[in-house]
Amino acid sequence: MSLLAFEILLVLLLALPNLLCSTNSTASQLDRQADMLLRWKSSLDDPMSYGCLETWSNRTSPCSWAGITCSATVTHGHGRSDAAQVVTNISLPEYLPQGTLEHLHFADLSQLSFLDLSYNNFSGSISPSIGSIPPSIGSLMRLKSLNVMNNEMTGSIPGSIGDLTRLELLDLSFNHITGSIPPSIGKLIRLKSFNVTNNQITGAIPGIIGNLTSLELLDLSGNKIINFIPGSIGNLTMLEVLDLSSNEIIGFIPGCIGNLTRLKLLHLTFNRITGSIPSQIGKFWSLSILRMSDNLFTGPILQEIGNCLELYEMDLSRNNLSGAIPKTFANLYQLHILNLSFNSLSGPFEDTFTPFVNTRVSLDHSMDICGDSKTVIDNDVYEKCDVYSFGVVSMEVVMEDGMAATSGLNKEEALTSQ
Repeated sequence: MSLLAFEILLVLLLALPNLLCSTNSTASQLDRQADMLLRWKSSLDDPMSYGCLETWSNRTSPCSWAGITCSATVTHGHGRSDAAQVVTNISLPEYLPQGTLEHLHFADLSQLSFLDLSYNNFSGSISPSIGSIPPSIGSLMRLKSLNVMNNEMTGSIPGSIGDLTRLELLDLSFNHITGSIPPSIGKLIRLKSFNVTNNQITGAIPGIIGNLTSLELLDLSGNKIINFIPGSIGNLTMLEVLDLSSNEIIGFIPGCIGNLTRLKLLHLTFNRITGSIPSQIGKFWSLSILRMSDNLFTGPILQEIGNCLELYEMDLSRNNLSGAIPKTFANLYQLHILNLSFNSLSGPFEDTFTPFVNTRVSLDHSMDICGDSKTVIDNDVYEKCDVYSFGVVSMEVVMEDGMAATSGLNKEEALTSQ
């Protein structure tokens, strides 16, 4: 054997242990993930009755299983880099039977970036280990999307959720989660969507939520949240959807809410918010839906709302608002639904009614909305304002093709029906 051939053989022999070690490490990681996922599958109620899990078998690679996606991840060792296939996505919405997440060991899924188990029947608590950092291997440190909406999850949001610093979407909605929002939520500075609607969350909105400056959607509706809206909410300048409805929020709307100029939906219905409607809402030039009914707002409706030219729906009903309807409402040509009922508004209304073609207007129980015995509809003057239900009678006005209707009647029928 020549010296050159011997040297080449020697190099290969010396490198072989490293190659085998890298290969075994790669294989063992994927094997561990497969074993763990199969154990989780076997813990579910009657898993074989669900077709999507029939592909989960120890005879095939987990990378070929339904709902599982693998990606090549670079590993480093022994002075070299290797690409290994590992599980990075688990997406099983509406697929799985009842069970828990107890046997879904997150420590074995260190490269996971996407987890969607929405619309299933999982019960039990959200394990604190979901955000923990084990000594040997980080747990879900790469996770960008966590969606377990519409399950039967209980318990509180673990403080360790703040360790998932790459999260962009966190959806825990429609579960039975209790407790307060942990302050550690403020660590998720990449978060774009935070949705916990329809749970049983208590406590106040933590002021540290103002750290989440990338948020585009914040939905805390349908819980038992108390106290004030924190002033730090004004830091969330990327917000497009803010829904705090159906809680027990009190106090004033902070003026800094005017910083949220990208808002398209503002929903504060069914709280106990007091004070006047802030003029800063007039800065929401992209606002499409404004719902603030069933609160304790007082004072007039400010003319600045007329600056929200994209408004499609406005509901300020069931408050203690007074004064006239601003003439600037005549600018709201996109408005299709206007509900000002159950307030103490006064007239005249005719100055703002004319532009509302194809608009559904409700002014129920606004005693003095007409101003006098006459009103104008489609440039016609009518003296029986009460017959058209602008007063104490329940009022629904629908404008369609230039015709008005009350309870399905056109305007002439409505005026002659009494």
